[in-house]
Amino acid sequence: QTREKTRLYDVRILPAINAPGAVEAVAGLTLVEAFRTFQAKVPAPALTTEQLSLQAAKGLADATIMESQAYNAEPSLTTGWVFTPFGVRHDNPLVALGDTTTDEQQALELFAEFVSTDEAQRVASDFGFNQYDDYSGVENMLSGAQISGALGVWKANKDAGVPLVSMIVVDRSGSMYDSNKIEQARQALLAGAGEISTGNYVGLVSYASDITVDVPIGQFTDQQRSLFVGAVNNMVPEGGTATNSAIVAALNEMLAYEVEADEVKYRIILISDGATNEGLRLDAALEVVGGLGVAIYSVSFETDASLNEMQALASVGRESASVITANSEDVTMLFRNMARNAL
Repeated sequence: QTREKTRLYDVRILPAINAPGAVEAVAGLTLVEAFRTFQAKVPAPALTTEQLSLQAAKGLADATIMESQAYNAEPSLTTGWVFTPFGVRHDNPLVALGDTTTDEQQALELFAEFVSTDEAQRVASDFGFNQYDDYSGVENMLSGAQISGALGVWKANKDAGVPLVSMIVVDRSGSMYDSNKIEQARQALLAGAGEISTGNYVGLVSYASDITVDVPIGQFTDQQRSLFVGAVNNMVPEGGTATNSAIVAALNEMLAYEVEADEVKYRIILISDGATNEGLRLDAALEVVGGLGVAIYSVSFETDASLNEMQALASVGRESASVITANSEDVTMLFRNMARNAL
Protein backbone atom coordinates (compact mmCIF):
# COMPACT_ATOMS: atom_id res chain seq x y z
CA GLN A 1 0.00 0.00 0.00
CA THR A 2 1.69 3.18 -1.15
CA ARG A 3 0.92 6.81 -1.76
CA GLU A 4 1.07 8.28 -5.28
CA LYS A 5 2.66 5.23 -6.87
CA THR A 6 3.06 1.53 -6.21
CA ARG A 7 6.48 0.03 -5.65
CA LEU A 8 6.93 -3.65 -4.95
CA TYR A 9 9.99 -4.98 -3.17
CA ASP A 10 11.34 -8.50 -3.44
CA VAL A 11 11.55 -9.49 0.22
CA ARG A 12 13.29 -12.74 1.18
CA ILE A 13 13.15 -13.93 4.78
CA LEU A 14 16.17 -16.04 5.55
CA PRO A 15 15.44 -19.26 7.51
CA ALA A 16 18.66 -18.75 9.51
CA ILE A 17 17.51 -15.40 10.85
CA ASN A 18 17.31 -16.81 14.38
CA ALA A 19 20.45 -18.93 14.15
CA PRO A 20 23.36 -17.99 16.46
CA GLY A 21 26.10 -16.17 14.58
CA ALA A 22 24.12 -15.78 11.39
CA VAL A 23 26.36 -14.02 8.86
CA GLU A 24 24.16 -13.89 5.77
CA ALA A 25 25.16 -10.76 3.87
CA VAL A 26 22.92 -8.23 2.18
CA ALA A 27 24.77 -5.65 0.08
CA GLY A 28 27.93 -6.23 2.14
CA LEU A 29 26.13 -6.01 5.48
CA THR A 30 25.23 -8.74 7.92
CA LEU A 31 21.55 -9.55 8.16
CA VAL A 32 21.08 -7.58 11.39
CA GLU A 33 23.07 -4.61 10.06
CA ALA A 34 20.95 -4.53 6.91
CA PHE A 35 17.78 -4.67 8.99
CA ARG A 36 18.94 -1.84 11.25
CA THR A 37 19.77 0.28 8.19
CA PHE A 38 16.26 -0.32 6.88
CA GLN A 39 14.60 0.18 10.28
CA ALA A 40 16.26 3.58 10.75
CA LYS A 41 14.02 4.87 7.96
CA VAL A 42 10.82 3.35 9.38
CA PRO A 43 8.52 5.28 11.75
CA ALA A 44 7.38 3.74 15.02
CA PRO A 45 4.64 1.13 14.50
CA ALA A 46 1.06 2.40 14.53
CA LEU A 47 -1.14 0.35 16.85
CA THR A 48 -4.40 1.44 15.23
CA THR A 49 -5.55 2.29 11.72
CA GLU A 50 -6.43 5.79 12.96
CA GLN A 51 -2.86 6.27 14.13
CA LEU A 52 -1.57 5.02 10.78
CA SER A 53 -3.73 7.65 9.09
CA LEU A 54 -2.10 10.34 11.24
CA GLN A 55 1.36 9.08 10.31
CA ALA A 56 0.44 9.24 6.64
CA ALA A 57 -1.00 12.75 7.01
CA LYS A 58 2.27 13.90 8.61
CA GLY A 59 4.27 12.38 5.75
CA LEU A 60 5.92 9.86 8.09
CA ALA A 61 4.81 6.82 6.08
CA ASP A 62 5.09 6.31 2.33
CA ALA A 63 4.23 2.61 2.45
CA THR A 64 2.85 0.16 4.98
CA ILE A 65 1.58 -3.39 5.38
CA MET A 66 -1.98 -3.96 6.54
CA GLU A 67 -5.04 -6.13 6.08
CA SER A 68 -7.24 -5.33 3.10
CA GLN A 69 -10.28 -5.16 5.41
CA ALA A 70 -8.69 -2.35 7.43
CA TYR A 71 -7.73 -0.51 4.25
CA ASN A 72 -11.25 -0.70 2.81
CA ALA A 73 -12.85 0.32 6.11
CA GLU A 74 -10.74 3.46 6.67
CA PRO A 75 -11.88 6.38 4.45
CA SER A 76 -8.72 8.40 5.06
CA LEU A 77 -6.61 5.68 3.44
CA THR A 78 -8.69 5.30 0.30
CA THR A 79 -7.65 8.72 -1.00
CA GLY A 80 -4.16 8.99 -2.45
CA TRP A 81 -3.13 5.43 -1.52
CA VAL A 82 -3.04 2.30 -3.69
CA PHE A 83 -3.64 -1.14 -2.21
CA THR A 84 -1.44 -3.85 -3.75
CA PRO A 85 -2.14 -7.46 -2.69
CA PHE A 86 1.02 -9.47 -2.07
CA GLY A 87 2.39 -12.26 0.08
CA VAL A 88 0.44 -15.01 1.78
CA ARG A 89 -3.35 -14.72 1.64
CA HIS A 90 -5.06 -14.12 4.97
CA ASP A 91 -8.70 -15.02 4.60
CA ASN A 92 -9.70 -15.06 8.27
CA PRO A 93 -10.42 -18.79 8.59
CA LEU A 94 -12.63 -20.13 11.38
CA VAL A 95 -10.31 -22.14 13.62
CA ALA A 96 -10.83 -23.98 16.90
CA LEU A 97 -7.78 -24.08 19.16
CA GLY A 98 -7.19 -26.76 21.77
CA ASP A 99 -9.66 -29.41 22.89
CA THR A 100 -13.29 -28.49 22.19
CA THR A 101 -16.39 -30.01 23.71
CA THR A 102 -19.25 -31.38 21.65
CA ASP A 103 -21.33 -28.28 22.46
CA GLU A 104 -18.49 -25.99 21.38
CA GLN A 105 -18.06 -27.86 18.10
CA GLN A 106 -21.79 -27.61 17.41
CA ALA A 107 -21.70 -23.88 18.16
CA LEU A 108 -18.83 -23.40 15.70
CA GLU A 109 -20.66 -25.39 13.03
CA LEU A 110 -23.80 -23.30 13.52
CA PHE A 111 -21.75 -20.11 13.28
CA ALA A 112 -20.08 -21.39 10.09
CA GLU A 113 -23.51 -22.03 8.59
CA PHE A 114 -24.67 -18.54 9.60
CA VAL A 115 -21.72 -16.66 8.09
CA SER A 116 -22.16 -18.62 4.85
CA THR A 117 -25.66 -17.28 4.25
CA ASP A 118 -26.22 -14.73 1.50
CA GLU A 119 -27.15 -11.97 3.95
CA ALA A 120 -24.08 -12.55 6.15
CA GLN A 121 -21.83 -12.58 3.10
CA ARG A 122 -23.34 -9.31 1.91
CA VAL A 123 -22.61 -7.70 5.27
CA ALA A 124 -19.08 -9.14 5.21
CA SER A 125 -18.47 -7.55 1.82
CA ASP A 126 -19.71 -4.21 3.17
CA PHE A 127 -17.04 -4.45 5.89
CA GLY A 128 -14.22 -5.10 3.41
CA PHE A 129 -14.12 -8.89 3.29
CA ASN A 130 -14.52 -11.04 0.15
CA GLN A 131 -12.06 -8.88 -1.78
CA TYR A 132 -9.35 -9.70 -4.33
CA ASP A 133 -10.67 -13.15 -5.25
CA ASP A 134 -8.40 -13.15 -8.32
CA TYR A 135 -5.27 -12.96 -6.13
CA SER A 136 -3.84 -16.43 -5.55
CA GLY A 137 -1.07 -15.43 -3.12
CA VAL A 138 2.13 -17.30 -2.37
CA GLU A 139 2.73 -20.37 -0.27
CA ASN A 140 3.90 -19.86 3.30
CA MET A 141 7.33 -21.54 3.51
CA LEU A 142 8.09 -20.55 7.11
CA SER A 143 7.56 -22.57 10.25
CA GLY A 144 6.19 -21.14 13.46
CA ALA A 145 9.67 -21.32 14.98
CA GLN A 146 11.16 -19.31 12.11
CA ILE A 147 8.46 -16.64 12.38
CA SER A 148 9.00 -16.46 16.14
CA GLY A 149 12.75 -16.12 15.58
CA ALA A 150 12.22 -13.35 13.05
CA LEU A 151 10.03 -11.48 15.53
CA GLY A 152 12.79 -11.82 18.12
CA VAL A 153 15.30 -10.21 15.75
CA TRP A 154 12.82 -7.44 14.97
CA LYS A 155 12.19 -6.77 18.66
CA ALA A 156 15.91 -6.55 19.46
CA ASN A 157 16.72 -4.29 16.50
CA LYS A 158 13.53 -2.33 15.79
CA ASP A 159 15.10 0.92 17.04
CA ALA A 160 18.02 0.54 14.61
CA GLY A 161 20.53 0.03 17.39
CA VAL A 162 19.78 3.40 19.02
CA PRO A 163 19.43 3.15 22.85
CA LEU A 164 15.91 3.76 24.14
CA VAL A 165 15.31 5.57 27.45
CA SER A 166 11.68 5.31 28.59
CA MET A 167 9.49 6.07 31.57
CA ILE A 168 6.18 4.37 32.30
CA VAL A 169 3.89 6.88 34.02
CA VAL A 170 0.90 5.44 35.91
CA ASP A 171 -2.14 7.22 37.35
CA ARG A 172 -2.86 6.05 40.93
CA SER A 173 -5.43 8.71 41.76
CA GLY A 174 -8.47 7.81 43.86
CA SER A 175 -10.68 7.32 40.80
CA MET A 176 -8.53 4.37 39.78
CA TYR A 177 -10.41 2.43 42.48
CA ASP A 178 -13.59 2.78 40.39
CA SER A 179 -14.49 -0.34 38.41
CA ASN A 180 -11.27 -1.92 39.71
CA LYS A 181 -9.21 0.03 37.17
CA ILE A 182 -6.08 -0.04 39.33
CA GLU A 183 -6.08 -3.84 39.29
CA GLN A 184 -6.62 -3.87 35.53
CA ALA A 185 -3.70 -1.46 35.11
CA ARG A 186 -1.57 -3.57 37.46
CA GLN A 187 -2.20 -6.77 35.48
CA ALA A 188 -1.47 -4.96 32.21
CA LEU A 189 1.83 -3.58 33.55
CA LEU A 190 2.95 -6.97 34.84
CA ALA A 191 2.15 -8.61 31.51
CA GLY A 192 3.78 -5.78 29.57
CA ALA A 193 6.99 -6.12 31.56
CA GLY A 194 7.63 -9.35 29.72
CA GLU A 195 7.61 -7.50 26.39
CA ILE A 196 10.26 -4.89 27.28
CA SER A 197 13.65 -5.41 25.63
CA THR A 198 16.44 -6.06 28.13
CA GLY A 199 18.72 -3.63 26.27
CA ASN A 200 16.40 -0.67 26.88
CA TYR A 201 16.49 1.70 29.85
CA VAL A 202 13.16 1.92 31.66
CA GLY A 203 11.82 3.49 34.88
CA LEU A 204 8.45 3.86 36.60
CA VAL A 205 6.70 7.00 37.85
CA SER A 206 3.31 6.92 39.57
CA TYR A 207 1.19 9.91 40.51
CA ALA A 208 -1.96 11.20 42.14
CA SER A 209 -1.79 14.59 43.86
CA ASP A 210 1.85 13.73 44.49
CA ILE A 211 4.46 12.26 42.13
CA THR A 212 6.88 9.48 43.02
CA VAL A 213 9.75 7.87 41.13
CA ASP A 214 8.94 4.28 42.07
CA VAL A 215 11.74 2.77 39.97
CA PRO A 216 14.63 4.99 38.80
CA ILE A 217 15.63 4.51 35.17
CA GLY A 218 17.98 1.60 34.56
CA GLN A 219 18.71 -1.08 32.00
CA PHE A 220 15.82 -3.54 32.04
CA THR A 221 17.78 -6.48 33.40
CA ASP A 222 16.18 -9.19 35.53
CA GLN A 223 16.93 -7.10 38.61
CA GLN A 224 15.27 -3.99 37.13
CA ARG A 225 12.29 -6.10 36.10
CA SER A 226 11.95 -7.39 39.69
CA LEU A 227 12.03 -3.84 41.06
CA PHE A 228 9.41 -2.85 38.49
CA VAL A 229 7.10 -5.74 39.44
CA GLY A 230 7.44 -4.97 43.15
CA ALA A 231 6.62 -1.29 42.64
CA VAL A 232 3.59 -2.09 40.49
CA ASN A 233 2.22 -4.46 43.14
CA ASN A 234 2.65 -1.79 45.84
CA MET A 235 0.70 1.04 44.16
CA VAL A 236 -2.23 2.32 46.24
CA PRO A 237 -4.76 4.74 44.67
CA GLU A 238 -5.64 7.97 46.49
CA GLY A 239 -5.78 11.69 45.77
CA GLY A 240 -6.18 13.87 42.68
CA THR A 241 -4.83 13.67 39.14
CA ALA A 242 -1.65 15.64 38.33
CA THR A 243 -0.97 14.08 34.93
CA ASN A 244 0.86 17.00 33.31
CA SER A 245 3.15 17.49 36.30
CA ALA A 246 3.94 13.78 36.25
CA ILE A 247 4.84 13.95 32.55
CA VAL A 248 7.25 16.84 33.16
CA ALA A 249 8.77 15.03 36.16
CA ALA A 250 9.28 11.91 34.02
CA LEU A 251 10.94 13.99 31.29
CA ASN A 252 13.31 15.47 33.85
CA GLU A 253 14.32 12.00 35.05
CA MET A 254 14.84 10.77 31.50
CA LEU A 255 16.98 13.70 30.36
CA ALA A 256 19.10 13.47 33.51
CA TYR A 257 19.88 9.82 32.82
CA GLU A 258 23.18 9.45 30.98
CA VAL A 259 23.69 6.86 28.26
CA GLU A 260 26.98 6.51 26.42
CA ALA A 261 25.74 6.87 22.86
CA ASP A 262 25.79 9.45 20.09
CA GLU A 263 22.01 9.24 19.75
CA VAL A 264 19.25 8.33 22.22
CA LYS A 265 15.50 7.87 21.75
CA TYR A 266 13.13 8.98 24.51
CA ARG A 267 9.59 7.64 25.02
CA ILE A 268 6.89 7.79 27.68
CA ILE A 269 3.98 5.40 28.17
CA LEU A 270 1.12 6.94 30.15
CA ILE A 271 -1.76 5.03 31.78
CA SER A 272 -4.60 7.14 33.19
CA ASP A 273 -8.36 7.26 33.71
CA GLY A 274 -9.13 10.95 34.08
CA ALA A 275 -8.44 14.51 33.05
CA THR A 276 -5.89 16.56 34.99
CA ASN A 277 -7.35 18.37 38.00
CA GLU A 278 -4.15 19.34 39.85
CA GLY A 279 -0.69 20.62 39.01
CA LEU A 280 0.48 21.93 35.65
CA ARG A 281 -1.97 22.86 32.93
CA LEU A 282 -1.97 21.02 29.61
CA ASP A 283 -0.54 23.95 27.62
CA ALA A 284 2.52 24.06 29.90
CA ALA A 285 3.16 20.35 29.40
CA LEU A 286 2.63 20.64 25.64
CA GLU A 287 5.27 23.36 25.45
CA VAL A 288 7.83 21.14 27.19
CA VAL A 289 6.95 17.96 25.30
CA GLY A 290 6.84 19.76 21.97
CA GLY A 291 10.19 21.40 22.58
CA LEU A 292 11.85 18.11 23.42
CA GLY A 293 9.96 16.07 20.83
CA VAL A 294 9.54 13.09 23.16
CA ALA A 295 6.95 10.53 22.01
CA ILE A 296 4.16 9.91 24.54
CA TYR A 297 2.16 6.71 24.05
CA SER A 298 -1.00 6.48 26.15
CA VAL A 299 -3.61 4.04 27.41
CA SER A 300 -6.85 5.73 28.53
CA PHE A 301 -9.60 4.15 30.61
CA GLU A 302 -11.92 6.97 29.56
CA THR A 303 -13.06 8.54 26.29
CA ASP A 304 -13.71 12.09 27.48
CA ALA A 305 -11.40 14.97 28.36
CA SER A 306 -8.58 12.69 29.49
CA LEU A 307 -8.46 11.09 26.05
CA ASN A 308 -8.37 14.53 24.41
CA GLU A 309 -5.42 15.53 26.61
CA MET A 310 -3.56 12.31 25.77
CA GLN A 311 -4.11 12.85 22.05
CA ALA A 312 -2.77 16.39 22.35
CA LEU A 313 0.37 15.13 24.14
CA ALA A 314 0.90 12.42 21.53
CA SER A 315 0.56 14.82 18.62
CA VAL A 316 3.51 17.09 19.51
CA GLY A 317 6.27 14.46 19.64
CA ARG A 318 8.63 13.67 16.78
CA GLU A 319 7.01 10.25 16.38
CA SER A 320 3.34 9.76 15.67
CA ALA A 321 2.65 8.15 19.05
CA SER A 322 -0.41 5.99 19.69
CA VAL A 323 -3.32 6.67 22.05
CA ILE A 324 -5.65 3.76 22.76
CA THR A 325 -8.75 3.36 24.90
CA ALA A 326 -9.12 0.28 27.06
CA ASN A 327 -11.61 -1.60 29.18
CA SER A 328 -11.36 -4.53 31.57
CA GLU A 329 -11.50 -7.07 28.76
CA ASP A 330 -8.70 -5.78 26.57
CA VAL A 331 -6.39 -3.53 28.59
CA THR A 332 -3.79 -6.26 29.18
CA MET A 333 -3.65 -7.24 25.51
CA LEU A 334 -3.51 -3.62 24.35
CA PHE A 335 -0.76 -2.66 26.77
CA ARG A 336 1.30 -5.74 25.87
CA ASN A 337 1.07 -4.76 22.21
CA MET A 338 2.07 -1.19 23.04
CA ALA A 339 5.02 -2.35 25.16
CA ARG A 340 6.12 -4.76 22.43
CA ASN A 341 6.17 -2.01 19.83
CA ALA A 342 7.27 1.04 21.84
CA LEU A 343 9.65 -0.53 24.38
